[in-house]
Amino acid sequence: MKHCRECGGTYPLEMFYATQPTYCIPCHKARSRANYQANKARSHAQSAAWAAANPERRKEITRKTKYGVTPSWWEATLAAQGGGCWVCESTEKLCVDHEHGGSARGILCSACNTALGMMAESPTRIRQLAYYIEFKG
Repeated sequence: MKHCRECGGTYPLEMFYATQPTYCIPCHKARSRANYQANKARSHAQSAAWAAANPERRKEITRKTKYGVTPSWWEATLAAQGGGCWVCESTEKLCVDHEHGGSARGILCSACNTALGMMAESPTRIRQLAYYIEFKG
């Protein structure tokens, strides 16, 4: 059991972060949110500066945290797709295409991924648009 300095409660050790044992997890989160709100501009500037200095690491972290994608998944999938977008084969501005449930499907360029999203990922709408372009274009 451990005492929280913020709320004064006594809780099991599981209610405390190992690296921040002074406050219980709910109090720690509340303090972190308040600190972020009070220093939002500074926090955004620090994040932007780090992202600009570490673009590849930022991409790796974003892919992994958002979609569970690892660097090895990225490399294997990209190699299996011939090194580019699955649809148009572009190698520019590649991103992870994912189901809206969260799991990664493949790698598309930003333009193809945006187009897929604009079509609401509907196979019927996509076929109809392809038909329209082919026969009405």
